[in-house]
Amino acid sequence: IDKARRILQDTTTGGTRWLDAELLGWINDAQREIVLIKPNSNSLVASYNLDAGTKQTLPTGGLTLLSVIRNTGANDSSDSSVRRVDRNILDSENPTWHGTTASDTIIHYIFDEDNPDVFYVYPPALAASPGDAALELSYSSAPTDLGTTAASIALNDIYGNVILDYVLYRAYSKDSDYAGNAQRATNHYTAYNNSLGNRVQVESISSPNSDQTGRWDTSRAMR
Repeated sequence: IDKARRILQDTTTGGTRWLDAELLGWINDAQREIVLIKPNSNSLVASYNLDAGTKQTLPTGGLTLLSVIRNTGANDSSDSSVRRVDRNILDSENPTWHGTTASDTIIHYIFDEDNPDVFYVYPPALAASPGDAALELSYSSAPTDLGTTAASIALNDIYGNVILDYVLYRAYSKDSDYAGNAQRATNHYTAYNNSLGNRVQVESISSPNSDQTGRWDTSRAMR
């Protein structure tokens, strides 16, 4: 907020043209927009007790499943891994898989982009009591709104400048009738979008799962 005030030249304590509560609201909006565009910007890894059957819903606040890592149920001491499988494969090979014998050890999970907060497991989960079937999940979560200017942002500090550009975009949009402010709003919104887009691209290139990382390291070593 202090950075935004210096750029807006509204440095009066609490604000004159843009009040603290208004800027704080835009910070909260920015966090939600960032997670909407880049779900892993607010990801959690947690153990989750499964409901009985195949259909599962993410914990409260969960937005989209990122991955299922392993079994963590009390009756599965192996902590065995869980592999993603295409639903069409299960539907073709075992059309009645939703009704097969339930187990406290999950082998596969199925994810549908059309319902990002829901996933399915195979075999069906045995959940007669809490902990019979449980999985370690990685999922995107809705960021907690900041209630006061003394609160810390919910996202990693690396997103501070992205949030600042979004706040400035909203602030200048409010006063777009003034000369130059409409263009300033556009510039900050462009910077906000570019920063997020570049971050996604960098993560894709630098990911340990990316072949591009290996090629980059190899060529570097050759030099």
